[in-house]
Amino acid sequence: MEKASGMISVVTCTDPRFNVSVIIQLEKLFGQRAFSHTPAGSVKEIIEYRGNLRKHNPLSNQYGFGVRRLAFVAHEDCAAYGGSGAWKSFEEEHRHQIGELRAARLRFLDAFPDAEIFLYFAHLDRTTGELSFLEEISPE
Repeated sequence: MEKASGMISVVTCTDPRFNVSVIIQLEKLFGQRAFSHTPAGSVKEIIEYRGNLRKHNPLSNQYGFGVRRLAFVAHEDCAAYGGSGAWKSFEEEHRHQIGELRAARLRFLDAFPDAEIFLYFAHLDRTTGELSFLEEISPE
C-alpha cells in the first residue's frame, strides 16, 4: 500500500463558496497535493465528536495512509455556527472561530500526537462571498 506522506489533509467546511479555493491555495502554499475532509462546520465536528478520534472515519483512514500534515480551516459566516448574524461583531466571530481551531488542534493531537497541524481562518469577500484570503493562526 502506498503511503500518502507527501500530502496534506485539509479539514474545511462544506461551504461551496470557498472550499475548492482553499484547497488550491494550500496546495500552492505547501507544495503538496491536498485533499479534504469537509464536514459542516469544519473543526466543529472534531470538537463535538464523542468517540475515539483514532476510530473516526475518514480522518483516521487518512492518518493510516501516512498523512501527518493537516490544515484546519474555519471561516466567517459559517452556517454551522449560525452565520455572521449570530455574532455581535466580526471580532467576536473571529475570536470564537480561532478558539475552535485551537481546541480542535489540541483534541486531534491527543489522539495523534505526531500530527503537524496548521490553522487558518478564511476571510470572505463581502461582495462575492468567495474566499478573499487565508489568515494563518498561531496554535496558542
